[in-house]
Amino acid sequence: VITYFACAWAGLDIAPLDLRLHPQELSAMLTDLEPHVVLASIRISPDVRARLEAATKGAPWIAAGPDSSQWQELLSAQPTDDPADRSEEDLSAILYTSGTTGRPRGAMMPFRVWDNFQIALEDLYNPPAGVGWMISAPMSHISGPLYCNAAVYFRGKLVILPCFRPSDFLDGVQLHRPWITSITPSALGLLLMAARDRPID
Repeated sequence: VITYFACAWAGLDIAPLDLRLHPQELSAMLTDLEPHVVLASIRISPDVRARLEAATKGAPWIAAGPDSSQWQELLSAQPTDDPADRSEEDLSAILYTSGTTGRPRGAMMPFRVWDNFQIALEDLYNPPAGVGWMISAPMSHISGPLYCNAAVYFRGKLVILPCFRPSDFLDGVQLHRPWITSITPSALGLLLMAARDRPID
């Protein structure tokens, strides 16, 4: 989330990838992207990193996490006073499809996509300030940047689950009382089955 907003402020395009994908899929995405910089979790295994570095063609890697000196240096840097001058038609992010119908393809998302989502939400539901937004999909999914922007725009609380597990999702709903979330039909089916075995309100 920090990286997403920092890139938007600096006028950089971001392409979040899910490290839980197979290294071959990630390599194909990185080859297609030709990134200038790669920011990856410090917990990534050396074997996977070696395979992925070969696909990034010499782009510098920055390890992210509380135990990374590179990450701490970035967080302590003096911020710029003003955001980059970008228009609503400028590219904001590249989000890759799951590849279930073939090789993953990058979808180019201009800034207006996030603006239009917020306008539609306001017209349809008028979310009150302070409500919760819960993400259970990887941040590489479109719900990640959609909800990040919406939570800021509507002055709400953003809840990000590490991954989707029915029991953890239900615990998150009970604890945080999110106003909105998004899940796939198959995940909804798993939730309904899990809910039968536990008391929830």
